[in-house]
Amino acid sequence: MNSTAFTEPYTLTPYEATLAERCVSFLDWAIFTLYKILKTTPIDTRYSFDFRVKMLGHVAAAMRELELQTQEYRGIVFATLFYRLPMIHPIVATLFRTAHPMMGFGPGAYEHYIDISKIYEIASLDFVRSLIFNSQRLPDKDFAHWFHDSVCYFENQHRLTASSCPADIVRQKKQKILEMTKYAFNHFVNIKLSPESETALWATVKLVIREVGSKHIDASHGFYHSLEAMLYVLKIAWLMRNLHNARIIDEETMFTALVAILVHDLVDHKYATPQPGESAADVEARETDLLMEQLPVSEPVKQRVRAIITHMSFSKIRREGVPTALQGDVAFDLVVTADLLCGYSVERCMIYNFHKVLDDAQSSAGNYIRDDALAEHGLFGAVLEHAKHLVDTRVAGHLPRGEIRVAEARSLAATLERAANQKLVDFRNLVIVINH
Repeated sequence: MNSTAFTEPYTLTPYEATLAERCVSFLDWAIFTLYKILKTTPIDTRYSFDFRVKMLGHVAAAMRELELQTQEYRGIVFATLFYRLPMIHPIVATLFRTAHPMMGFGPGAYEHYIDISKIYEIASLDFVRSLIFNSQRLPDKDFAHWFHDSVCYFENQHRLTASSCPADIVRQKKQKILEMTKYAFNHFVNIKLSPESETALWATVKLVIREVGSKHIDASHGFYHSLEAMLYVLKIAWLMRNLHNARIIDEETMFTALVAILVHDLVDHKYATPQPGESAADVEARETDLLMEQLPVSEPVKQRVRAIITHMSFSKIRREGVPTALQGDVAFDLVVTADLLCGYSVERCMIYNFHKVLDDAQSSAGNYIRDDALAEHGLFGAVLEHAKHLVDTRVAGHLPRGEIRVAEARSLAATLERAANQKLVDFRNLVIVINH
């Protein structure tokens, strides 16, 4: 393929020029170009690179119900990845209208931009995006108002989408999301945090927003991940309260778990700049000290949060086990389980690796995609292969190894594992059809 087809308006860095040689397919070049454009194009965070990868996951799933030609699928994928960009970026608008020969689809591709609105509506049924949107729109609200207004905003979106997307796949997705949202919201209403705790939680949310922005943490470990994991904490707590054991979680434990899950990845060494001679553990210890200085909670809660985020790492637990002081700690179990459940997302794994491969500033820290894998599979294929490897070697073992610490969450983990394996199949089929 012509390596200048997508990159004519840009000067490539030496690293990008090397990576461009690994772009061997339609999907490779689309992802490469999208990332390059969005690095220099101001756009609402709701339409970020990470959200577009999630949309691509919805396209891959929807393809099970569609019977189209390869060129039509390419048009849909291109429109998905570049949604809302034609109006603000000249090169994308030109590509849409002229059907660049490199893309391999006909002049009607621009029409798919209209069709993609339905897939966008499916992808928009994401309560985390509602939370993110309202965190920007409601800067002076407390935690309870933010959560409540986000639920109302989300349910209004749901009603609007229901009238325009009647397909079974859309209805099923909406139902699952609404159920999870209501679990979370109902439990949040029931825990009745004190006004001081709600104020501290909202201050913690704003702290996460600032730190994620200043450290350029992508959605796989950033604000989106913190909020998704927080919803899992609330859902697991709801399950603990409402299933056969009827376990009640006290306010201090719930508050500690929510604070810990919101901030747990702010100290990750993969997103920090090490000082000379520092190990990964040294970096995380230093980042944790800095975080504790800023955390707007009491000293006893800080100490519990410090203990949780220091010892919750999946690899650390497998290597060293759980410290005696944290064994049986409900807040610790909630946070660890919620974080593991987020790991079942194939798209999250892919987002992380796309950032690590595509951003030369990040490429050396925590990059698991080897050059020989890029040479063999291309960009998209190598990232997908690593996601499969992670599901096969890590995720599939959580239940057999007893790593889902909260018993009430194990059926949920089994459901998420089945969904992860289906998503891998969907993405593989997408690659086969698109690159045919």
